[in-house]
Amino acid sequence: MKKIIIKYINILTVWGLLLSSAQAQTVSKDDNILSDSLKTPANRWSHTTVSADELQKSNWMLNSTNVYYQQLLGITASQLARPNAPGSKLMARNISYPLVIIDGVERDIENFAISEIENIEFVSDATALAIYGFKAKAGALLITTKQGKGGKLNIEANYSHGVKFAEKPQPMVDAKTYALGYNEARINDGRDIVYDQNAIDYYQSGQRPMVFADVDWYDEVMKDAAYYNQYNVSVSGGSKNIKTFTSINYQTDQGFIKLSKPDKDIPNQFQYSSLKLRSNLSARLTNSTVFKVKLAGRITESSRGNDTGYNLIKILYNTPANAFPVKTENGKYGIGKKFKVNPVAKLMETGFYKDHIRALTTNFIIEQDLKGIVPGLRLTASLSHDNFSRLYEIKTKEHESEIVTPVFKNGELELTYQTVGKNQGSYNFNSGLGWEKHRTNGQVHVSYAKAFSNSSLNLDYIGFIENYRLKDLRNTYNRVSNNLIAKYSFADKYELEGVINLSGSNILDPKDNWGYMPAVKVGWIASNEKFFQNLDMLNYLKLDMSYGIIGNDHFKPDQYISGYGGGGRILLGDNATINTIKRYNLPVDNLAYQKQKIFNLRVQTQLFDHWFATANIFKNSSYDLFITQQHLVSEVLGVQPGLANVGKNDYKGYELALTYQGLSGDWKYSVTGRFSAYDNEIINVDEKPWPYEYGKRTGKRLGQLFGYKAIGFFKDQNDIENSPKQLFGTVNPGSVKYADIDNNGTVDEYDRIALGEGNKPRCNFGLNLSVAYKNFSVDMVVDGIAKYETLMNRSLYSINYDNNFSQEYYDNRWSENNQNAKYPALTLENNENNLQESTLWLEDCSFVKLRTLRIAYQFPKTLIGRIKATNAEVFLAGYNLFSIDNVEGDPEARGFHYPMHRVLSAGINVNF
Repeated sequence: MKKIIIKYINILTVWGLLLSSAQAQTVSKDDNILSDSLKTPANRWSHTTVSADELQKSNWMLNSTNVYYQQLLGITASQLARPNAPGSKLMARNISYPLVIIDGVERDIENFAISEIENIEFVSDATALAIYGFKAKAGALLITTKQGKGGKLNIEANYSHGVKFAEKPQPMVDAKTYALGYNEARINDGRDIVYDQNAIDYYQSGQRPMVFADVDWYDEVMKDAAYYNQYNVSVSGGSKNIKTFTSINYQTDQGFIKLSKPDKDIPNQFQYSSLKLRSNLSARLTNSTVFKVKLAGRITESSRGNDTGYNLIKILYNTPANAFPVKTENGKYGIGKKFKVNPVAKLMETGFYKDHIRALTTNFIIEQDLKGIVPGLRLTASLSHDNFSRLYEIKTKEHESEIVTPVFKNGELELTYQTVGKNQGSYNFNSGLGWEKHRTNGQVHVSYAKAFSNSSLNLDYIGFIENYRLKDLRNTYNRVSNNLIAKYSFADKYELEGVINLSGSNILDPKDNWGYMPAVKVGWIASNEKFFQNLDMLNYLKLDMSYGIIGNDHFKPDQYISGYGGGGRILLGDNATINTIKRYNLPVDNLAYQKQKIFNLRVQTQLFDHWFATANIFKNSSYDLFITQQHLVSEVLGVQPGLANVGKNDYKGYELALTYQGLSGDWKYSVTGRFSAYDNEIINVDEKPWPYEYGKRTGKRLGQLFGYKAIGFFKDQNDIENSPKQLFGTVNPGSVKYADIDNNGTVDEYDRIALGEGNKPRCNFGLNLSVAYKNFSVDMVVDGIAKYETLMNRSLYSINYDNNFSQEYYDNRWSENNQNAKYPALTLENNENNLQESTLWLEDCSFVKLRTLRIAYQFPKTLIGRIKATNAEVFLAGYNLFSIDNVEGDPEARGFHYPMHRVLSAGINVNF
């Protein structure tokens, strides 16, 4: 990934550039008049809705979670480092993963292809969230899948092919440097060296590489590029009474493993394939009755060697270049006495792990207009059942390895050989059910609408009952939710909405397993007032304010009873024992659901026909949070104190979005800038007593890092003896020196302080730009975060326990000749002191990324009409193209991780 390293990112400067870019796009009033849809302050310009037309631009992405970057105000996304169609982690207002509701039912967003989705809406006010009862979170994504339209049959076909380019790995030292560094560490520890000049000369010359190995293990196993393909066909159409939509989506994705096995039935590559099917049917049975069926299925297969991506990368980084050769002079896989895992052998000889995921979701919906009984009365009822399962296959076997030990005697090289393991001819096979999930949901919605001369009234009852089972009966969630909703609108100016939710859950104590969640919302369309009518600049202005309480039961079942498990054994006589059970935790008294008080103030406006703006200010107070009690001491009872509803956190923030859209001749353009700032505070975490405020988590932010203030390195033994004593293990010249915050002459856990901004980003900003000229179009998303810090992967800056170490560490280590170093001295001693979480290892992971760029050409109608096509488009697209940051590697993935990557893709979309 191309890097432009910047030491500091000024958030105000970046945001100013975004708004300057927006304001530069101006349109004269003499230009073409905007379409009516642009003049109408519809949901699209509330900045909380994404339509199918916008999603179509992202249809080349394999994972549907990757479309959310700077698309919905209040939703932030961060890229995940994983193989197999990697997606993004979504957060609602930087508080929690959003509740995902697809066609009215909570579902996994990754089960659905982008091409299936009609629109996505993000809601975060209390009146919208309260109706979900004990499933509510800080925000919800409401996703509606496509429905067929009456009329001519429409066929849409899409194909895209992409190349993924892996980020460059962090350079590790070569064999000679490792030997020199290892010797230096032993000298620092007062020991004799291990590698004599003969060995170093062999590493230097490259002679006898089968014995004096110099292997770049990362390069030996991993490649720089991989490929993916995606195919999609959708068919929709129907008559006045029957409408259908059907889609088929097939994806293949390849990993970055370079090695290929001769037996294709024993894969070692990270490979992924997925087939997604969707069929939606709508049938008008009578003039007042509509029946709908929505069916979707997913079949996924993924395979890898017998190591996860994380473990494999960890092995590649931690195995020194001189540990052993890939293969010895005898043609056997090499291993060492200390380093006993050969990454190549593990991938080539030990077998594979394969996952099979099956998902089937069903919706049956009946819509009945009851105006024949009561005008304005409607009934909607639905029943859905979802089934998910993961089956696994594992094949394993042993293989033969060899340890070669070189010894110099009187300058002559002697070798000893030791065979380890055996070559097992056949594989051991194992398979089974990894997990299984079932969700059955029944819903009833009764609505009544009444219009008066200058007002309207809507009354709704929404009820649902749900059973959600994870693999076994012990992990079953049964929920019931009842909602009464009233909405009153007066004179197209004033709105009042109220919700009362009554929910029950089997997760709560049977003696008190119901809860009430009320919410209210008031709105004012100020632009409809007479005193605003003469303002030509103001097309629309609406303010709304909401407040309410939502709740959730997102914790494990049976918390209101004691937990029991296996205890010790009792000796009954000669060689006779009996197993016992013991209590692991106390029951939770007065178990309650977790709650949030939500306040939200929103302003939406449209100015000069071209500008659309949305601003939100919110505060969420979470209480009765289910947390571990830390201040209780239970050694007398011998039982863990367990959990309790005592946690409390506060969240607050503001969100801004500004859009400009215009037309000028053959040009069309739209630019949107977004900025969100979030903060939070731990009010009560029930932590153990601390003598000083600076060491407490209470009053700090969630995600706040804690550690020690590094003030340099010990210069010599005299410096050590005249400094406060550090209680984290042996210290030597070159060890990290910490500040004695409480000035008691000792550095211990009570000198721990809050470090930096914390590992939850507090600012998110970005820019969406869309420009079209005749048949050409360019779409771009810039995404960034600020006020985000984390700790470096310290294991790459340590040589103790015979770890490998990075070139960065070696080049910037402490030594007597480099006492102003970045990192401590090399040592083989226990590095607990040096590796303490501290300011030394703190990284600023703020960044600005060109997240997506898409260039498309739409063929003229006169040309594609010859093949009976109504639309045809070719495109080039890129994802995660470059980053402006101040870290090595990708700022969204620190430590050991499967390679992050950028994507270049080409594709075609055709409609018939």
